[in-house]
Amino acid sequence: MAPFDLPHESTADVEARTVFAEWSARGPDDTRSLSRARDVIRAVGLDLTALPPVLAVVGSKGKGTTVAHASAALAAAGLRVGTIQSPGATSNLDRIRVDGIRTSETEYSALLERVDAARRTLPAPTDGYLSPTGFFTISGFRHLVDAECDVIVAEAGLGGRSDELSLFPSTVVAVAEIFLEHRAQLGDTIAEIARDKAGVAGPTTRVIAHLAQSPEAEREIASRAAATGARLHRVDRAEPLTAMNKRLGQEAASDLLHELGRPVPDDAALAAAASRVNYPGRLSTHETSRGRVIVDSAISRTGLRGALDAARSAFGAEPDAVLVSVGSEKDLAGFVAELAPLRDRAVFVDIPGIYLTYPARSEWPYRWVDAAALPDLLTGDVLAVGTVSFTSHLLRMLGVDAERLF
Repeated sequence: MAPFDLPHESTADVEARTVFAEWSARGPDDTRSLSRARDVIRAVGLDLTALPPVLAVVGSKGKGTTVAHASAALAAAGLRVGTIQSPGATSNLDRIRVDGIRTSETEYSALLERVDAARRTLPAPTDGYLSPTGFFTISGFRHLVDAECDVIVAEAGLGGRSDELSLFPSTVVAVAEIFLEHRAQLGDTIAEIARDKAGVAGPTTRVIAHLAQSPEAEREIASRAAATGARLHRVDRAEPLTAMNKRLGQEAASDLLHELGRPVPDDAALAAAASRVNYPGRLSTHETSRGRVIVDSAISRTGLRGALDAARSAFGAEPDAVLVSVGSEKDLAGFVAELAPLRDRAVFVDIPGIYLTYPARSEWPYRWVDAAALPDLLTGDVLAVGTVSFTSHLLRMLGVDAERLF
């Protein structure tokens, strides 16, 4: 090695040193800080009064599908579309896209270094830390503004009012399904969680498009619309949830186009745009040399039931194995109950080295394996469900290409 040659630093190493710096150094009582995020936004040179129009997406499940189809619909209208997803389908590179194409590894690493350099010009935080999702969100907006996008479609990382996305003024907010999740961060009831998620809407928000919700969530969404003066747009159709999330994205995109005074693509153009969406890990089917794998990011009993129904329809029988990997804050009890009839086929997969708190082994009454056993489990017709940390790991193992979103 030449005297001044340095070993190549992996993308994961760059992320650990930049994105996760403050999170890794946090104290036991420290929490994510929106004021810290505001400081970093200013330090990186983002003018919140001069952003492209923003379509913000929140919810407990279905946000990613909503974002993908909203982005595709806006691109079909002739706009240059920036997309921020949280998390990415196969890796963090997938989080930031221009016209559906993800950032290159070189662009991505340089962007993280740029935002981190701005962060390090600030005094050390005293009231909490910049969360990893906040770092990604700020990085995404910086990149997409520099790319001169006409509009930005952005997915919240966790919550709404409590998420860094709430710092970026939105023109339209889309609210996907809301259910009990992340209680320690968002609240103990549906109403509290919905209040936080709807709180992403602010003074600039003109429309809140939302799926039909529980009565408690509906009241909170309506209350936020009244407080901000936004028009409510309820998307209420009798379709499977995945199709509803697609419809929500298209309807929210149409709302944004109306606000911008631009024509909405006709049904044929929207259908063509939807057909181009490539969003693996949402009931996507993948052929292997030893069988088929359906991968879905279900995190609730309802989502698991839908994935099982889809698998039975595709396979013509029960799956040979159901692989599960969910954090302790998800609907673990619902998974256990739903899989009771398939107890001999249900397997929990423990993926080491990810930022996820798993349940105790005693909470899962069926088989439990670590990631090393995963290749041997992909035999026959397999359904794999769980958090994106798991599905992205599996999709990479399967060699799935997610470079283009649409």
